[in-house]
Amino acid sequence: MRHEIIISNTTELFRVSADDVMAFRARGNYTVAVLNDGQEHVLSYQLGLLSEIVGEQLGADGDLFIRVGRSITINREYVFIINLPERKLELRSPQGKKVSETISKEALAKLKMIIELKNEKGGSHDAG
Repeated sequence: MRHEIIISNTTELFRVSADDVMAFRARGNYTVAVLNDGQEHVLSYQLGLLSEIVGEQLGADGDLFIRVGRSITINREYVFIINLPERKLELRSPQGKKVSETISKEALAKLKMIIELKNEKGGSHDAG
């Protein structure tokens, strides 16, 4: 299902399909939206607030985005590799864009469990 995310302030409006966003990364008091085609857009919101806004806009599908650390919220549909011993998370888009992060083992274990449960329930599709 296609959902739009609209992030707006007094000087700018950013509108994107939730399916096109691989991750949101913290950058100081700003957040960078990392898109599946490799583009990045700086938004004038802190990651925590932006994650709340996105969750509210997506409603029942708000669990599409999962905060896996202090500095990153990911779109679970782009998870390509979770390597617990190496604490490695890799996202990959069909266009070949990769996002790699080092994440705590606890957060990765929780993410792995969430994805496995979604898959068992038939709520996941291949993202690349």
